[in-house]
Amino acid sequence: MRSHDFHESLEVERRWSPVVDRWLSREYDVRVADREEDRRGIDRFITRPDGTVTTIDYKHDQKGWKTGNFFMETCSNEASGREGWALTAEAEWILYHVITGAKQTGHPVYLLRVAAIRTHLPWWTRRHPERRAFNKDKGTGREWTTLGICVPFRAADRAVGYALRLGDDCPTTL
Repeated sequence: MRSHDFHESLEVERRWSPVVDRWLSREYDVRVADREEDRRGIDRFITRPDGTVTTIDYKHDQKGWKTGNFFMETCSNEASGREGWALTAEAEWILYHVITGAKQTGHPVYLLRVAAIRTHLPWWTRRHPERRAFNKDKGTGREWTTLGICVPFRAADRAVGYALRLGDDCPTTL
């Protein structure tokens, strides 16, 4: 069973989200979501040059480069039955950042439309393994299990709007 420390995940987010923000800021105005917006699965508001706004939920994955898979979270807490981000995120896009090392450029970044994820999720569920990830909050001692579908990067091509590398030119048509 996959496992990870909740505090470590927060540290990864704190480290890498500003790097991604700086990258996106080359093309867009980026606003960090407030706490309530974050609870709804929105991490950033992106204002396009024409003034329209889109929303993004960031996912920073330290294991994807080893597994070759997206972890599409379908249940964030197995005991409570709380649905995962693949079913609940209110953002228009998921920015899935695959961390490959300490260097701040060259990491794969996938931009996936949330609507496309939800369209493909039943198909992926039938064809790819569901995995459990054991989670522990070392600060509180709280433990829980997350469920998700492990979708190979190559199998998600229809849901991927963009496949880029961190540091390359930003997509100009989000």
